[in-house]
Amino acid sequence: NVQNKRIENFNALRLKLLYYVWSFQNLPFPLMFAELRI
Repeated sequence: NVQNKRIENFNALRLKLLYYVWSFQNLPFPLMFAELRI
């Protein structure tokens, strides 16, 4: 399904963006939260 693929790509991009923001702030908690989300 093409739409599912697009949604997967969007979610991956969003997680990557959040990960970069969090690593900028050097917060350990959001990394744990990201692992829960995956």
